[in-house]
Amino acid sequence: MSSLAAWISERLHVVVGYSESSTVRFVESLCLSAQSAAELSASLRRLEISDDAFARELWARRPAAPAPRERRLRKRPADDDDDDDDDKGAAKGLAKGLAKG
Repeated sequence: MSSLAAWISERLHVVVGYSESSTVRFVESLCLSAQSAAELSASLRRLEISDDAFARELWARRPAAPAPRERRLRKRPADDDDDDDDDKGAAKGLAKGLAKG
């Protein structure tokens, strides 16, 4: 159990009089998915947990969001052969087209 989950479990006993592991995980997921303290508070109110101090302290204990990952570009395999076979056909076609025109 994370330290945040342990804190939620302890506080739920005080705030609502009980604490079950599924409730703790759900409240923790609400906290981590909320975009603001107000959104978290509103979500908790829908669960009939209307203690604003609990919501504020829970928001303050929320771990910092990880930095967004940089988009990884897929690298194409390098053309390791030294021959230019694939380029010769295109060059010949281009030369023929220019000669006709």
